Amino acid sequence: MNTEKTIGQRFKEAREKKGISVEEVSKKTLINRDYLIAIEEDRICDIPAPVFAIGSIRNYAKFLNLDAEQLVEESKHIYPVKPLDKPLDLQQTKILSLRKKSEKEKYLYYAILTAIFILLVFAGFVTFKIISAAPKKNYKTESAERRAKNILVLKTTQDVWVKIRSDNKTIFEGVLPPNTNKRFELENKASIRIGNIPGIRIIYNGHLMEVPKQIPGRVGEITLK
Repeated sequence: MNTEKTIGQRFKEAREKKGISVEEVSKKTLINRDYLIAIEEDRICDIPAPVFAIGSIRNYAKFLNLDAEQLVEESKHIYPVKPLDKPLDLQQTKILSLRKKSEKEKYLYYAILTAIFILLVFAGFVTFKIISAAPKKNYKTESAERRAKNILVLKTTQDVWVKIRSDNKTIFEGVLPPNTNKRFELENKASIRIGNIPGIRIIYNGHLMEVPKQIPGRVGEITLK
């Protein structure tokens, strides 16, 4: 056993003989850079857990072609640990590192999903508010306007008594004076009774209607479909 040099000095001397830096060792062995420096400076107790301390010493020693088990035994009086069922080799160190990385990625994934869900809920809420605030159309009025598509226009040259009925209701009844131009909107078919046929012109949906000849003493009647 070499008692002249400390454990850390032997590690540092072996590394410098290989001509590599601590950073290069850390990249190739996946051992934390701070752990490597702590080993070389004989500050093994600064490594957080005994398992990582012993594992780092063993893997570092193997990398430098030193007697790994001898150095582990020597370090136990500095950092006593319970014997492990299996040595923590380089492969196990890599697995632990990958597990930590995987857990971080998993938490990040869930955080992103949560953020997306919150944004979707917020967007839905804003859309609902915008739709609710928009002026509502009076569909009943629009529907009635669509149905009232039959246009009746009465033009008079004399006094004419007129009675208009549609859907069993009287739409208009009265005397229209000369030079009257009166417009009606009808939803369905209608009937017109006229007291003075020669004094009126009937235009229905843009077409001039033929009127029956006046029979003395009788009221003329026209049915519009």
